[in-house]
Order: sequence, then C-alpha cells, then structure tokens
Amino acid sequence: MAIIDIMGPSVGAFPVRALLDRIRQLTHEGMIKFAINLGEVKYIDSYGLGGLAATYNWIEKVGGKIKFFAVHEHLFQILQRLHLDQVLDIYENEASALASF
Repeated sequence: MAIIDIMGPSVGAFPVRALLDRIRQLTHEGMIKFAINLGEVKYIDSYGLGGLAATYNWIEKVGGKIKFFAVHEHLFQILQRLHLDQVLDIYENEASALASF
C-alpha cells in the first residue's frame, strides 16, 4: 500500500498529472492500494478534478483501490456539489482510510 501526500493549497493540471504518473508507475510495479492525503489542498480547478477522476478510474481499471483522506472542508463541499463524494472513497483521517482496506 502506498500513502501519497498532495502538497500545496491548490491542485491543478500539473500536480494531478504527476500523481497519475506516479500511481501508474506504482501499479506497473504491482502496487494496487493507495491512500491519498488531501489535507493541504483547499482549492482544486477543473483540471485537478478531472485528474482525480482519471486517477480513480485508472486504479479501478487495474483492480486496485484508492482512498482519499483528510479532505479540507472547502474541497469536500466542491466534491459534494459535483456528487463526487458519492463516487470517491473519502475518509476523515489516515487511520480510518487505512482501516478500510
């Protein structure tokens, strides 16, 4: 299992692209369980949302699981408005995310 921290207050095309590239690399190495820490992310643009969806889809495609945790309230509200909170596995903290595997 890999725990990945997304650093910085906002997520756009570059950070999410780097995340997807890293996850693809890890899945090719046999890793299929991921916990993504979004605790520092307060804002996300449409590229960032698309990248999270692409990351989620990639992991599902290879038979893996991805959990997101420590989602900032503002970001969670955005995910709720887009009903992505019903698709993505979101947990309050790292411990609960890891326990869900």
